Amino acid sequence: MSRRLFFTFLLLALVASFMAACGGGGGSKPQPVSFTVLAKDIKFEPTEWKVKTGAEVTVTLKNEGALEHDWVVKLPSGEKMAHTKPGESEAVKFTAPAPGTYEVMCNILGHKEAGMVGKLIVEP
Repeated sequence: MSRRLFFTFLLLALVASFMAACGGGGGSKPQPVSFTVLAKDIKFEPTEWKVKTGAEVTVTLKNEGALEHDWVVKLPSGEKMAHTKPGESEAVKFTAPAPGTYEVMCNILGHKEAGMVGKLIVEP
């Protein structure tokens, strides 16, 4: 019986060591993500952004245009927005939601319709 107990503890110790070396298998939180979006008349550069679910995201909108601009993303938890006047910058922070593609736009009257749109792609 003591030999069986010894091998059971040995096996448990090996499994625990393996899990610790592999990060425990519990899934670590993704690294924070920051990106800068240039707002020009009438477009975003770039127009597509990829992040991982659960990542802390910081978006800095830098307005290089002659008009006011927004960067608005519609998330399940509500809209997140940065608003700028010409020559200004503003940051918005949020946690990336569940995987999917989320609409991004400028909410200034007529800008979305003129093509000032993009998409936030959240990957697992």
